[in-house]
Amino acid sequence: MHGDDRDTIYKTSYADDEGTEALTNYLQHDQQTVRDRTGRPMSKKEIEQFNEKADGKRNRHIIISPRDHDLSDGELDRGTREYMSEMIEDRPTADYVYAVHDDKEHGKDVHIAMTANDKQDLEMYPDDIKREREHAHETYLEYRRDRTRENEQQQEQERGRERDLERGRGPHP
Repeated sequence: MHGDDRDTIYKTSYADDEGTEALTNYLQHDQQTVRDRTGRPMSKKEIEQFNEKADGKRNRHIIISPRDHDLSDGELDRGTREYMSEMIEDRPTADYVYAVHDDKEHGKDVHIAMTANDKQDLEMYPDDIKREREHAHETYLEYRRDRTRENEQQQEQERGRERDLERGRGPHP
C-alpha cells in the first residue's frame, strides 16, 4: 500500500432496519447530484424508488475522502464506481447510490448510501474497514497516476514540438 491513514479518510456507519431516505436526502444537500451505480444522475423519482426498494432494510453510509489527491469530480466519479463494483462483487444483495460533495473546509469527498437485503452484505468489522480504506486509497491513487502519466506525455510532446521549431522543422502534421 502507498501512503497511510492520512492519505485517504474512510468513515462508515450502519443502521439496521431503517430506510435510506434520510441518507439520500443528505447526499442531495446543497443541490448535489445523486448518481446510480452506472454513474448516471438520478431523477427525484428514481431516488424515491431507490428509497422505497430499501425501505425497512439495512443501510450503510460510507464516506471516502481521498486527501491530497486533487482529483476532479469525473475522476472521483469513476474511482467510486470502480471501487464500489469491486466491493459489492461478493455482496449479491447490495446496491448503492452516491454523490460527490465539495466541502470548502475539508475538500472533496464521496458519500455512498449502500443497502442490502442480507445483513451480511453490509457487515464490516475493523479489519474489513481497514482493508476497504486501503482498497479505496489505491483505487483513487491509480486515477492520479493516470493523470500524472498523461500530463508527462503531453509535456514531452510539447518539448518535442519546441525542439522541432528550434531546429526549423516546423510542427508535426
